[in-house]
Amino acid sequence: MQPNQSQNPQVVEGVSSQDVGAEARQSLADQYASKTTAKIISGAEFETLKEREGLHVVGVTGFSGQWSAAKIGADPGLKVTVDAATAALTDHLKQLKATYGDKLALSSGATMEGVPKIIYDICAKEGIVAIGVACEKAFNYPLGSMKYLIIEGKEWGAESPTFLKTSDEILLLGGGGQAKREAIAAGLEGKKVSVFQGYGGSADLVTATEIPGATFVSTVH
Repeated sequence: MQPNQSQNPQVVEGVSSQDVGAEARQSLADQYASKTTAKIISGAEFETLKEREGLHVVGVTGFSGQWSAAKIGADPGLKVTVDAATAALTDHLKQLKATYGDKLALSSGATMEGVPKIIYDICAKEGIVAIGVACEKAFNYPLGSMKYLIIEGKEWGAESPTFLKTSDEILLLGGGGQAKREAIAAGLEGKKVSVFQGYGGSADLVTATEIPGATFVSTVH
């Protein structure tokens, strides 16, 4: 997790750490303006915005590169699995939209690969606020259409603490070690966790013992 900041920001040569953070985000926005139209903000800024607007954020974690367009195109069986996962997620998120209305927001890994792509496509179709939480390496890939983008660190995994902190509940589908750790951590924090099984990966292996109180959704396809 990010180190705690004192109430009085550390000042170096007349520039506060808060100003430096704002400058860094603006630098990222300028550097990658051609890749995203999302507003790049910090996790802390998003939490303030989230509270002000009363958003309910569902963090969705799972496969990314394992479900790339190239792999889906080369494997008809995988396409069937991804199509089924898309249908299951769409149905579930429509139910959440009925509950939370315009206050519902979906957060995922920013790229247009795998589960994040499914999420951003659903957001676009259903009019749901889309958020990305990722490290700088995400800019090496096509990005989804998002309203807000939070960049944490330079390496994969650096974004996990912020992804969890800014999410009210977690949905796991597929995924590897990082996705499983995020779901378990969310459960330990007392957040609602929904595990969609039947699509492979960590979601099919995780148990109720590891995430007490989690909801397991088994889908036959």
